[in-house]
Amino acid sequence: MKNRSFAILTILIVLLQAVPHVPAQSVRLEANIPFEFVAGSAPLPAGQYHIEPMGSHVVRIWSADSRSSAFFQTIGVQTRNLNENGKLVFNRYGNTYLLSQIWSPGSHSGRELMKSRLERRLAEGIPIPHKQEVATRD
Repeated sequence: MKNRSFAILTILIVLLQAVPHVPAQSVRLEANIPFEFVAGSAPLPAGQYHIEPMGSHVVRIWSADSRSSAFFQTIGVQTRNLNENGKLVFNRYGNTYLLSQIWSPGSHSGRELMKSRLERRLAEGIPIPHKQEVATRD
């Protein structure tokens, strides 16, 4: 019985070591966003925000005064260039800003929001949005 327990424990340790560590997904960021925007499907006012992953695909953003918040699903994205500074990338359609990507400092990986129904509708009139970046702090 001891040998079997030891074998199971050994297998679990090996499996856990095989899971890649992705530090960019565990960093809590802060940003001052100077315009109203949409994160997922939630409209949010301009202001100071905190951004934090809540799991492997879900991210939470909430205002410093805790009056506004949103949860949204993301997918992992990679870049060849190292992001020395963290940033939020917004797609702008006219006067509407939609959060598109989250990049952590010191990483090649980031998170990208799935295109919402609103963004797909806005893209019908403006197929290539203007990109707006906002610097983050960790």
